[in-house]
Amino acid sequence: MSATSTSGRVVPTTTFWEVFGPEGTGEVDKKSKIYEENIDNGGIFSEVQFAGSHPASVELIANDRVYAGAFCCEYGEPYKDKLNIIYEQQVSGDPYWVNSENVPKEHIDAIIDHFTELTPDNVTAKNFFAPEGETADDKNKYEIGHDERYVKVDASYFDFLEKMFKDEM
Repeated sequence: MSATSTSGRVVPTTTFWEVFGPEGTGEVDKKSKIYEENIDNGGIFSEVQFAGSHPASVELIANDRVYAGAFCCEYGEPYKDKLNIIYEQQVSGDPYWVNSENVPKEHIDAIIDHFTELTPDNVTAKNFFAPEGETADDKNKYEIGHDERYVKVDASYFDFLEKMFKDEM
């Protein structure tokens, strides 16, 4: 993926940090020794590459161009006979944040109610779930499914993200 990617760098780096960092084997003392530096510079890998995308990462692994890699979702399905999954990490969708010091509580509550009450039957905007510039015309892939909903969660649900991004900002 990319050196700025959550799934391609931050998640794998956090995972390896827990194994090789100070609270693990102690082999590395900086996260950069996992995602940036190679063995010659004190890193733990002989080489570090970023494929640029999830599908490209899968292609590199499946075609023996790299020893290991990270990717998201179902991109590995066509190559499942060539891939050995060594670790899976659930990465939740991006949380919606609001500055509670500047937005009144009644507005926050109204926003939460709006999203948690959306259903396939009451969503009014066509392609509501489509990324900017894309439409649901491609096999309706962005229409809300009957089993999909926004849910309100406690902020602690995203603690793992704060842990992953510690020292990133």
